[in-house]
Amino acid sequence: MLQGRPGTQVRREPVTTLQRLSPHAIAIAVLFRSALIRGALTAVNWIKPPPAPVKAFGSVADSAPWLRQRFEEESMALSASMEDLLANRQ
Repeated sequence: MLQGRPGTQVRREPVTTLQRLSPHAIAIAVLFRSALIRGALTAVNWIKPPPAPVKAFGSVADSAPWLRQRFEEESMALSASMEDLLANRQ
């Protein structure tokens, strides 16, 4: 658990990773415990929309309907392992 304000590199890493992945992704679901962090990511995405949809959730279970919809819109089937992950996580 982070204590205090994270350093520049720690704050920059998630943004850099999303920028690197999003041109190759159908959708990116990220999980954060903090509603404040989820809200901040949403605000950043409004200001500078990523190439692929990115949405923050509090759990895998919360992300499942959104991910399923993104795959359906792309006419892509989820793999068995992905279905298992989305079906069995809280």
